[in-house]
Amino acid sequence: MTRAEGDKQSNILSAEGLAQARLRQAEAEAQAIALVAQAMQEHGNPAQYLITTRYIESLKEMTRTNNAKVIFMPMETSALLSSVGAIKEVFAENRTETAG
Repeated sequence: MTRAEGDKQSNILSAEGLAQARLRQAEAEAQAIALVAQAMQEHGNPAQYLITTRYIESLKEMTRTNNAKVIFMPMETSALLSSVGAIKEVFAENRTETAG
């Protein structure tokens, strides 16, 4: 009976610790979102920025293994990636012009 009570208390304390950790993480994320929104006041949609950032992080995680994968991308993402590709080409052209 005493061991069961000890296990119960241990589980309760562990659950309380996990709950506090989640709350702290949520508070930190809320602060980060507020900072992004403040920095982007007139430069675009902070929600779209955050979603795109998370999506890119997810893609990085998914591509870390050599297993075959099918990745579904929203239409907005394909437009973003094509813009990134265009920017890359501009930088490559500028590098070639300045080197030549």
